[in-house]
Amino acid sequence: MTITAVDLYDNTVTSYTGSHSITFSGPSSSPAPASTAPTYDGNPSPDSITFTSGVGSATTVLFDAQTITLNASDGTYSGSQTSITVAPLAIHSFW
Repeated sequence: MTITAVDLYDNTVTSYTGSHSITFSGPSSSPAPASTAPTYDGNPSPDSITFTSGVGSATTVLFDAQTITLNASDGTYSGSQTSITVAPLAIHSFW
């Protein structure tokens, strides 16, 4: 995913640079018995993301099909993206 630091008017804040610890929340763990929590760049939240000219990126892995709201915060600033739908893959074959 791409994370962009924006001002009150949705302009990219190009001075937001360097490594920032971003805490993610919103997606739930997969159902039991696995109960696998989502990961962000291979780690549970928080994650250190490097921003260049106000833009950073991270890989999010969910282990369950669901519609989510993804929240991100660096402790001072926060934002969210609503109604992200993760659908299951279609069946490929039987063993």
